[in-house]
Amino acid sequence: RHTMSVSAFLLNRSSDLQTVLTQVARVDEKAAQTVVAALKDAPIGAKVILLQTMPKIGNAPALEAVVANLDTQDADLKNAAVRALVDWPNFNAAPALEKIAAQKDNAVHRVLALRGLIRVSALKDGKSPAQIVANLKKAQALCINNDEQKLILSAIGDIRSDEALKDIVIPAFENPELVAE
Repeated sequence: RHTMSVSAFLLNRSSDLQTVLTQVARVDEKAAQTVVAALKDAPIGAKVILLQTMPKIGNAPALEAVVANLDTQDADLKNAAVRALVDWPNFNAAPALEKIAAQKDNAVHRVLALRGLIRVSALKDGKSPAQIVANLKKAQALCINNDEQKLILSAIGDIRSDEALKDIVIPAFENPELVAE
């Protein structure tokens, strides 16, 4: 009963009310569970809106709900799920982002996922510099052009470690287009 009321609410209200829903879900675990549960049976339009709230909730059930919507045939829903992963607040979305970034069937989703993967890989989140460098090296393996390589170099800029220099920065000097970065 609550899931349908959340869906109806979202379909009939503005994005300002979506923001209110997100704020409530952040501070109240039961409300967050209701928002995540609403995603399962909501109509497509409400699912798209609900998916946009999932990164703000940021917990494991929210991530599972987003990932479950990646295999949909609905283009708007799949796009919303990819964009939700790109905005994920922590490294937990990395496996799903890596999978999308490795695919060749949708260039927009691939680039968005790669950018999201680079961003979450560079988050400190209690990771050591060596872990961050290892994560960024995995993301770097998915880069197919210099612009994407520049994103890696930009992300590594705050990491002060021998691994960062040895594994990412110094090898970049072999590419003349990356030297300025």
